Amino acid sequence: MLRCTTLGGAILTLSFLAFVLEAQVSPRDTLESIATNVDPTQPATIPALADAVLAYPHYYRIPSTVISLLRSRVENAEINYWQHAQQGVKESDIVDAMNNISSTLKLPSHAQTTATQVHELRMKTLATFPRLMSLGLGKKDSSGKLHMPQTLSPLQATHLLLSVIDVKFIVPKYQVTPAEWEAAHQAEIENTGAPTATSSNPTVRTNHNPRSYELVQGVNEALAYITDADAISLAETTLKRLGVN
Repeated sequence: MLRCTTLGGAILTLSFLAFVLEAQVSPRDTLESIATNVDPTQPATIPALADAVLAYPHYYRIPSTVISLLRSRVENAEINYWQHAQQGVKESDIVDAMNNISSTLKLPSHAQTTATQVHELRMKTLATFPRLMSLGLGKKDSSGKLHMPQTLSPLQATHLLLSVIDVKFIVPKYQVTPAEWEAAHQAEIENTGAPTATSSNPTVRTNHNPRSYELVQGVNEALAYITDADAISLAETTLKRLGVN
């Protein structure tokens, strides 16, 4: 057994253990931990959340040039939102932003999304990131259910939009055209009276998945000709569609 015979040795050992424990913390837990410490009425708590949301790993990492553009504007929009100086982001705004990204990059039609798809993913994201996505949730109604606001904060919307992009690459259920999605969604309602409940962690299958391959190929082809100015312009347009000025 390793023993620490000095105070210095004990401190070093504790520091090492803290380092090991920190290294084992998942990105999700890190983001959730930071969200736990956010007080929307205190603007000083917002910058750390903005950093965490933009640093969270996604299927395609946001270019640093775009991050530098997003960072201060999304942070300021978040502060303004909680101070009631800016409107929230509607789910339809996220649909518009995603579909504009898809059409601008000339991606396959199954990269497009719909209102019902975004709403379902919002519920799943709420289950996976309850601290982040429950910021601003209203009080429980007479039935004991939490009131779901019609809008999201700018940082919640940013995280949800990036999550929509993620599932388009890796989750077969969401790799469908808007028409295919709505047909399946309507069939679920007709068969069960409501959309079928699914896990908050849908199965990820990318091997031998032609639609994953088509989307990756489409993005790679777009990246071959897109310039930094094009990327910044697309980011600007996306921010505007999310109501971030």
